Amino acid sequence: MKKKIGLVLAGGGGLGSYELGAFLALHEEGINFDIVTGTSIGALNGAFIAANNIQKMEDLWDEITPEKIMVNGINFRTDLRYNLQDPKALTKFIKTFLKNKSVDIAPFKNLIKKHLDLEALKNSQTKLGIVTTNITRNDEVRIIVNDLDQEMILPYLHASSACVPYFPSEEINGEKYVDGFFKNNFPIHYAFLLGADEVYAVDLKLFNLESKNQFLTKLHNVKYIAPRVSLGSMIDFSQETIQKNKKRGYNDTKKLLGHLRGYIFTFEKNENFEKFASEFETIIFKENGEGVQRLRKFLNEHNNENTCPLGYKYSLFLTCLEFVGLKYEMPDETIYDVLDFYQQLHTKYLHSRPSLKQYITRAKTNLLEEIKRENPNLYLEGALDHIDNIFLYLGIAMMRIN
Repeated sequence: MKKKIGLVLAGGGGLGSYELGAFLALHEEGINFDIVTGTSIGALNGAFIAANNIQKMEDLWDEITPEKIMVNGINFRTDLRYNLQDPKALTKFIKTFLKNKSVDIAPFKNLIKKHLDLEALKNSQTKLGIVTTNITRNDEVRIIVNDLDQEMILPYLHASSACVPYFPSEEINGEKYVDGFFKNNFPIHYAFLLGADEVYAVDLKLFNLESKNQFLTKLHNVKYIAPRVSLGSMIDFSQETIQKNKKRGYNDTKKLLGHLRGYIFTFEKNENFEKFASEFETIIFKENGEGVQRLRKFLNEHNNENTCPLGYKYSLFLTCLEFVGLKYEMPDETIYDVLDFYQQLHTKYLHSRPSLKQYITRAKTNLLEEIKRENPNLYLEGALDHIDNIFLYLGIAMMRIN
């Protein structure tokens, strides 16, 4: 019997373009889904996937702006200063919100209606299960969308994504429904109930919360895809953020599938990466000078959920490389050749550490001893902190592979 493959899509509002990127990477791999489950924006994305409206799904996300989501729409980011930079637009938004006791999402409903092929969804061989919350009964409600009358599909999709108090509740047959987030934002278990044997589960890490189904991501038949950085605000509908998150979803999925390298950042899987990473880790394991010992201590202290975990291939190399990538604010959504990434970082580093430039460019394992001998004052100032140590041994590895 053919194994049934499921796709699970979490809720998260404007962050949902991450799911689009993840799906496109899976689609390129030739992975087809028999079952899709989703909550909120995951339900809406799932509807396009189940209907095989892939191009329409991309068009939808490319078209989204605050004005296409709500009347008098504006973006809300995690940066308060950004939110206050247009007082007139903010005032218009607040007036509309107070008048309606929520935002007016008529533009968003029109956008979904414009792009989604309801007949294709109704007749699809891919089963779509969505989650919403009935606040009249305070119940989690699971709906198989293919079984609905066609005219009821959009109301239930909007019920799943009715993120009260920002979005209005949805009334269906005299009962009020709100976002499935309030009961089950990541319906992995639902996919198995609908018959999935294996699941690809795409999380958005909304509010950095763990869902009640988080333990299911550890199962051998669940492939878990999730961002390693914050995707931002769920009510940021700017194209800049949408396109960044789409790239992040694509990259993270390609890494899961083994086609790209990296953990937070993304690197081409090529000979440059393999040689550079292997040589760096050989140095860390075999050398025994003061600098290496400090670096090992750093690696032990920084191996946590925010860095590449032990057991991940080339975890020591990635922890160091990505630590300085974050330090120097390299864009995380770009796909890099690892040598180009290193050279960009190295340039930034030398510019920021002119007192060490003459030493660090020597790239010797006994560098700390040389500094102690030649410039004791610099040594006493704490020469070779973690950043310096990382660049020293990355530089040695680079010299050895060239």
